[in-house]
Amino acid sequence: STSEDVEHNVNQKIVLPSHTPNVRRSRRTKVKPLQYWRGERANYLSRQSGGFVIDGIIPAQDKEDRKKPANKKQNKNKGGLMIDGVKPAQDKEKRKKTANKKQNNNKGEEEYISKPTDMQPLGPTVVLDPVTGTEINMECVKTGEDYDHSDPPQKISFCKSFRNQIFSTGKLIVGPLQEKGYQFVCLHTMLFHVIKGDVEVTIHVTSYQLKSGDSFFVPPGNLYNIKNVLNEEAVLIFTQIKGPSMLEDSDSE
Repeated sequence: STSEDVEHNVNQKIVLPSHTPNVRRSRRTKVKPLQYWRGERANYLSRQSGGFVIDGIIPAQDKEDRKKPANKKQNKNKGGLMIDGVKPAQDKEKRKKTANKKQNNNKGEEEYISKPTDMQPLGPTVVLDPVTGTEINMECVKTGEDYDHSDPPQKISFCKSFRNQIFSTGKLIVGPLQEKGYQFVCLHTMLFHVIKGDVEVTIHVTSYQLKSGDSFFVPPGNLYNIKNVLNEEAVLIFTQIKGPSMLEDSDSE
């Protein structure tokens, strides 16, 4: 019968270990190649001593015995999905409630935006003095219009925002294909961050090609130079940390 033929073919795929005398053979039970794409596979059983042993072969399935894949088109209308490019009609009352809810949310946003804030106009900031522990006024915020242009707008110009006895910060603008020129840093440290353009930076005897997003600093006692290598304006943000002997002098550039 057909079932007997299948069982015979399956058993033919199990290769038992050989017991030929005086010949070294593997004692493992082997299996010939299986038709895994039809579901044919080996069946294993665990042994009491540990490990697994082949118990038999699960035969392959015929085409009519295989399960048909689920039809993806079934229940496509659940959850209000599209049918032939048309969305099911929604209830008018439900749509009206949704529109009213959106309108109320927009009103709330407008009221929140138009609500006056507690921001103070720019001016001295009240801070604590770390030495005395008392409150003092200090300029901690400046806008772009408040930059102190130490030089008139030209090919090379410094625009300082903060200047005190400990540090100075500002912006260095280098014109197209212009060079700042070598400058000696005495007892303070200069930190730069390139925010626009490509520049060639030389610190003592070492040169670098830097672009927007790069940073560098010049340690005390060294020369440095900045050269704009593009035919467009280069902009750098700088911070000057003043040395011990310059704490009484706020001007260094």
